[in-house]
Amino acid sequence: LLVQYLDRSGQLLHRQTIAEGRTSVARGACLDGEKNLIICGQAQPYDTTIALIVKINPASRVLWKKGLAMGSECWANGITSVDTSITLCGGVKSGDNIDPFVALLNPSGNTIWSKNYHLPFPAEAVALATSPLGNLTVLCRTLCPGNSDVLILQLSPRGETIWTRTYDSGGDDTPGGVAVDPLGNIIATVTARLSDSVRCVILEYTPDGGVVRKVAYGQHTQALAGAVFITEKGEILISGTIIGQNHRIPLVFEYLPLATTVWERQPEMGSDAEAVALAVADAVFLLANVKTRSRDIAVLKLRRNNIGN
Repeated sequence: LLVQYLDRSGQLLHRQTIAEGRTSVARGACLDGEKNLIICGQAQPYDTTIALIVKINPASRVLWKKGLAMGSECWANGITSVDTSITLCGGVKSGDNIDPFVALLNPSGNTIWSKNYHLPFPAEAVALATSPLGNLTVLCRTLCPGNSDVLILQLSPRGETIWTRTYDSGGDDTPGGVAVDPLGNIIATVTARLSDSVRCVILEYTPDGGVVRKVAYGQHTQALAGAVFITEKGEILISGTIIGQNHRIPLVFEYLPLATTVWERQPEMGSDAEAVALAVADAVFLLANVKTRSRDIAVLKLRRNNIGN
């Protein structure tokens, strides 16, 4: 597991490697209210896979490393933080079944509660977000061969299920990202694959689970869904990947209801590149996987007020 620190101009300050067992893989990260970096993923300390959580302070010192061991295997995919508490989600394998799990940790990394959600089909939690009331919205992927669907769980602050919603395009659907706006409305993205079509679909729900709309990016654009980021002002930014004729191109745009695009950018990388993560501060920061002779990682800083740059 590699952590790299860049300054505001993109210059490498330093890097550190975190090793736990034979392999350690990062799958999600967030900042808490004290600007500590919290990373989740998976590790193999012995002959099994466990969920790994690492907390690093702003001075780049590892404060603690924790492992969650559940079932025969478990792993973490998504993580979020409110103030200093930590919530993560992932999958638990028990026998032939896989269940989504959600866990709440205190600032010291001790488990406050952890719940598995037994569904009629195998599934894993991929991403999650917290509402202003403390409810959790969890984006899950069903693991049905050949025809997976996307499941949204709305949970109370203690992890009890409030409501569930399923998105099924009729083809193979995979989750992208999820976020909650200041009013509690939910925005999620899905990659819908049906026949020879691949679309980035945007889902909107009210806090009580009412469907507001389901729209696809572009009328005929082939695209993969990515992350969602909502600013404190309620601005909605979405990332994705355009599937071009020759190669794939990262995409980021600001979205308004009724499928209105305020602005968008498609930074040309010169080879296959897929958007992986999105963050917004004074600028838009996009993380992408780039495939050249090897598989590399690119970090892009985009100015928000000048579409040409």
